[in-house]
Amino acid sequence: MTEDLVKRDHEFWSQYSQRLIGNWITYDTPVKDICDFAVRVYERHDYKGFGGDRKFIRDDQAQKSFSKLRSSIGGIYDWRHRNAKPGPEKQRMFKEADFAFRQAFAFCPFSPEAVSRYSFLLANAGRLDDAERITETALRFDRDNTYIQTLLNQIKGAKQSQGPFQTKLGQLEVQFKTNPGDARVAFELSSLYLQLQQTSAAFHVFDQLIDSPIADTTVLLSVAGAYAQLQQGARLETVLQKLVKMTPENPEAWYDLATTRAQLGKSNDALQALGKALELSTHRLAKQPQAPDLRKNAATNPSFASLHNLPEFQKLVTQ
Repeated sequence: MTEDLVKRDHEFWSQYSQRLIGNWITYDTPVKDICDFAVRVYERHDYKGFGGDRKFIRDDQAQKSFSKLRSSIGGIYDWRHRNAKPGPEKQRMFKEADFAFRQAFAFCPFSPEAVSRYSFLLANAGRLDDAERITETALRFDRDNTYIQTLLNQIKGAKQSQGPFQTKLGQLEVQFKTNPGDARVAFELSSLYLQLQQTSAAFHVFDQLIDSPIADTTVLLSVAGAYAQLQQGARLETVLQKLVKMTPENPEAWYDLATTRAQLGKSNDALQALGKALELSTHRLAKQPQAPDLRKNAATNPSFASLHNLPEFQKLVTQ
């Protein structure tokens, strides 16, 4: 990867950042400043000195998309950094990975991908305080995110032992092999696998966890949340199918299955699941008038955009 290619990529994203959040992130920008920016702008909506586009700050889908693009490029630099021999090339790739991940996090401070990749890079460089700042900031935007909570706990544990948390990998693998139904161990292990970009291994852990005879609805919902964040639609559908079998009278479970199938292009299956969800929702409303009305939600839910013109869909949402 030539210096000219890296320079052009750096300049392109610096200029493009101006259109989104402003062009203020450099190689030397402290991580603390980036975290403070995220809290001030995304959480408090304080735009004093903000040089970007406020429409971008209000568009979480745009934030996720541009963050993923930049994070993916950062992942290339990170891979080259980890596989390069000690020397100038290794340092150069680390510098660009660091810069790319800074921007990715600033574009979307609640992106699990940007958070995990950057935290992993920082932790392995011995910058555990910065890694902790990143994950703590991300957790402000999604406090119930099991994946980020686990990541933060790993970093805090690494700080206590003052060692990189990959050393935990072998221990976690043994623990999970001994008890594949242990959700806590499973999520810690899969989190490490994902940070090492061993996605197949992480998904294998999740698959074993949900197939465990002791897996309950909490476990299934946690795995479903992880797959949703990782944009693994087909795997998410599998988990939700297990969930509706376990809780067949839960309208939300059927509704989530319907949205997932719609996004996967499975129109007929989506309509079938949606019909069941709306039927259950109607029965629930008769007993609990304050409960969510899924029929009203479905009519405007963008996840069903591919179904809007189908007569079957219109019949379901207008009953």
